[in-house]
Amino acid sequence: MKTLLLFAPTPNPSPSYFGPPYGVALLGAILKRAGQEVVARDYDGRSVAEMEEDLPRVLAEHRPDLVGISCLSVNRGSSIAAARRIKAIAPDLPIIVGGPFPTLYPEVMFRRAPIDVVCIGDGDETLLEVTEALRDGGDLTAIPGLMLRGEDGALVRTAPRPRFTDMDSLPYPDMSLFDVPGLLASHLQPEARRSMKRLRVDKREPIVSDAMMMVMTSRGCAWSCSFCPLSKWEGKTLFHSPKYVVDMLEQYLAEYGHRTFVFGDNTLSYPKRRIIELCDEIIARGLDIEWICMTRADMIDRTVLAKMAAAGCREISYGIESLDPRVQKAMGKKLSVHRAPPAFELTHEAGISSCMMMMVGNEGETRDTMRHTVGTARDVQPDRVLIWTTKVYPGTRLWDHAVQQGVIPPGYLDDDFSEALDYTGENDATELRRLERMLQPRTTYVPAPAPGADGREALERALLMGTWRGSAVVLGGDEDPLARDDLPGVIAWSKERGMRALWLHTDAQAMAQKLTRWRVQEVADNVLAGLIVPLFAASEREHDRRVGVAGALRATRKGILSWTRNNKSPVRAWCYLDRSNVGHAAAWVEWLHAHGVREASFVFGADPADWAEVPAAELPSVREAGAAVLEAWRLAGALDMTVDAVGLPECVLTRGSEDLEVHELGRPFDERIGPDGAPVSCSPERRARKTLGEACARCRFASGCEGVWSDYVALHGDRELVPVEASGAGDDAAPAWRVGTLQRS
Repeated sequence: MKTLLLFAPTPNPSPSYFGPPYGVALLGAILKRAGQEVVARDYDGRSVAEMEEDLPRVLAEHRPDLVGISCLSVNRGSSIAAARRIKAIAPDLPIIVGGPFPTLYPEVMFRRAPIDVVCIGDGDETLLEVTEALRDGGDLTAIPGLMLRGEDGALVRTAPRPRFTDMDSLPYPDMSLFDVPGLLASHLQPEARRSMKRLRVDKREPIVSDAMMMVMTSRGCAWSCSFCPLSKWEGKTLFHSPKYVVDMLEQYLAEYGHRTFVFGDNTLSYPKRRIIELCDEIIARGLDIEWICMTRADMIDRTVLAKMAAAGCREISYGIESLDPRVQKAMGKKLSVHRAPPAFELTHEAGISSCMMMMVGNEGETRDTMRHTVGTARDVQPDRVLIWTTKVYPGTRLWDHAVQQGVIPPGYLDDDFSEALDYTGENDATELRRLERMLQPRTTYVPAPAPGADGREALERALLMGTWRGSAVVLGGDEDPLARDDLPGVIAWSKERGMRALWLHTDAQAMAQKLTRWRVQEVADNVLAGLIVPLFAASEREHDRRVGVAGALRATRKGILSWTRNNKSPVRAWCYLDRSNVGHAAAWVEWLHAHGVREASFVFGADPADWAEVPAAELPSVREAGAAVLEAWRLAGALDMTVDAVGLPECVLTRGSEDLEVHELGRPFDERIGPDGAPVSCSPERRARKTLGEACARCRFASGCEGVWSDYVALHGDRELVPVEASGAGDDAAPAWRVGTLQRS
């Protein structure tokens, strides 16, 4: 008996490689232990067309007696395509499909694909019994946990399969079914690994997750977060013993010599006693390994973290999702949010890097809950931040709610399009995009040192730090990146080390000639994300006066046009407001649009990186600036441009039902690389320079607001603006602030 097991492509596969499909490797090991022949193919990371082209060769070469397809909800379309292709080649070859999606919707699989059997639930025993029945001419209808076609063509569901519980009786997943050495080698980034070893933040160092071996120590989950595919898991979580897990690690280490692992459990440190025993076993055997994992912020303590660090843990990802208690309760995660900040402090104290995983748009999410999340998050500084929008996956409690709310369109499960849908049951698509902008991934600002050997070394270290910690890196400062003759080399060096989103902060004056001379886009492919251009006025006279260089705006204009005409990546403008130009903010938007710029930040005071600042004495009033930016924002909306504000409190950017994004509110995690190469959080430094009055506590924006620049307040004395509760929706003329006596914090 020979079985071909395959995993079809998934949309948007991860750039990191965490080994072959774990379930397929486990099922293959079970069949091989029973003396059967097994062939396996992992098509993830390849296109459906490539899979369809390869399948005839695989079938002709191996001539299997059965094909098993492992199917998730996200790759159901490609799994169905695989079944159709196989049947077109070998109509009599039986196909069995298993996995989460067929278990939930076996009828859909039979309706959509030319399959013969669906495995419902755990396949550990079921697949082996099916292969033996096919080999021996047995009756498939006597095997529990199946759906198949009867002789009359009707679907027949057999008796339910009891849950498999004897976890340690399972063989280790057989990775030899795949070209693991070749796949690991093809994903390894040796330059990134070597370079990252230079970095430290206190006792912590990064671990490059380019290629790792997956290990699972449990099955199921003790919690029931509504968005998770395990949200309807019934029964207790099942565990492998520590000995089983470490024996498996030792075997993989001996076979492949690869010492970096990822534990795929949702909550590795639950229960705490088990993770301590697992770490003790790793330590006792002296395994020289490094690993990463996920867990909950309320499932660790100093003892647990010390053990994990000693056993080789280098990074922990904490599924926080939201820092608002209302959202935690609504989505069923039930994490006490006050436990989150100390968890990151304790993790760093143990010398382990941290990753904060956040989710925008869960059940119960509103602008107020997002403000609360941001207000809490800015006092937490994880080493990495991952932010997703809530998706609706079949089989979750959230799916059930979304069906009731009409979020899932008719026929969705019968469509080959298998991307998960955004959850829009409580916030429509427009509002969800707004919520996304209220919490954004980290941007790291890197001041470019002067060119030269020492400067190049410092620059490389700073870029590495930004690559580790930030989703985007902005290179700028006093030294314009385009003034560097070594910029193409810097970009190529960054690409070798895994950088994917490098922005250049530049006046763009040398853009046209540099693009022609260096052919920057060739070396910048998948690295250079775009330009950030500082602008001080829409008129040449005013801009050139501020810059102190005649013809500066004309040269910048030429550079912007050269970039936007030759590149798909965007230009962002940082537009600095002052008394002379505040009345022309809307005209500024028209100027930007005409030059191909689609993103702009209006800066009141200091910019996000603190690289340039309009002195307080030259600033317009807060109220005047807010009104001007709102006018510019309304025009930008009509032109399909994105506009936000820097340095202005949210309340002056609200009129009735309208409110504009505040840059600082959406970016609590941003960092700047200091002169010593260490990351410095932007939020505490910025807040230290701002003032929140006593009346601000009564404002509905208080949980996320940073207040007003203190030096500006000092100049205005007791004629400063004081926040009050915003007026009702629809009163467009009513201000959200009033003039009154200064309330000092």
